[in-house]
Amino acid sequence: LPRSSLEDVEIDGKVIPKNSVIIPHIYSAHHDKTEWQKPEEFKPERFIDKDRHIIKHKAFYPFSIGPRACPGKQLGEMEMFIFTVSLLQEFEFKSVIPPDDLDIEGLQTGVTLVPASYTVKVNSRHKITH
Repeated sequence: LPRSSLEDVEIDGKVIPKNSVIIPHIYSAHHDKTEWQKPEEFKPERFIDKDRHIIKHKAFYPFSIGPRACPGKQLGEMEMFIFTVSLLQEFEFKSVIPPDDLDIEGLQTGVTLVPASYTVKVNSRHKITH
């Protein structure tokens, strides 16, 4: 969400005038090579250690940053966890495209980033009886 500066602020020798509209560029922070080694690669070990404890990073803020960060952060994280676990308990997901042919690089941009569409096969983990 856009922010505005309440007063003139100087950062790295540049002045941001009072009442300027400021939009945090979260994608840039999440792909900063000074903070992340190979930021374009998905590496779960960046976020979960070998004992399955969550690792917090100062450069990772998917719910924005500062005093006006998303107030629903904890609820959103909890809901996504429950939703994902529920799906994985009930269903098995398989790509219909061989792994070597799967293109995971494409993103559709807009207000948020959306992964490119691809087809998966979903099977119930439970035998369905009529």
